[in-house]
Parts: sequence; C-alpha cells; structure tokens
Amino acid sequence: MIQFSTAFSGAFATHPSLTLTPDGHVSASGIQDQDAGTTNLHQAINEGMDNTDGDTTYLVNSANAGGHVWVTLSDTPSDFAEMLTFKIQVRARKA
Repeated sequence: MIQFSTAFSGAFATHPSLTLTPDGHVSASGIQDQDAGTTNLHQAINEGMDNTDGDTTYLVNSANAGGHVWVTLSDTPSDFAEMLTFKIQVRARKA
C-alpha cells in the first residue's frame, strides 16, 4: 500500500510562498482510494503535510503494480503569473 498526503508549494512573483492542494481528479489507472473507489481521488489526498487526516483517507495500488493518478491544482490566485519553483511532498508507507 502506498499512502499519499500531498501538498504542492510554489514561489510566485506576487506570492513568495503558496501551498496548493489537489482540487480535482482528471484520470487514474491502477489506483483506488481507501474504500476501493475510483472517482474523486483528489479528495483522498487534498490535505497538507501539516494537516493530515491521520491516515483516514489515502490512495493505494496493488503490490508490484504500476499506476498513476492525475489531479488538478486550479485554485491559484487571480493574479497568478509564473511559477519559479515547484515542490511536491508525498507521504508513503509500505504495508
């Protein structure tokens, strides 16, 4: 099992530091949420690293199997111009 609690951080021209969390689910293959669901997967990983839900929600894939999930980060400020850095934080655990 791989468990994700993801936060995306960037430095912007008018916002020295900004944290974005997933706010939409585009597609996935081989990935499910904690209840074996395959829709709205972003809801399982939309809390920040400092605000985790205590392993209540997470994403999993089968052992030794590949998979992917695409999520959106569309909650950017209205004056978003450019991103200078991008950092992805992931919590993972092997069961």
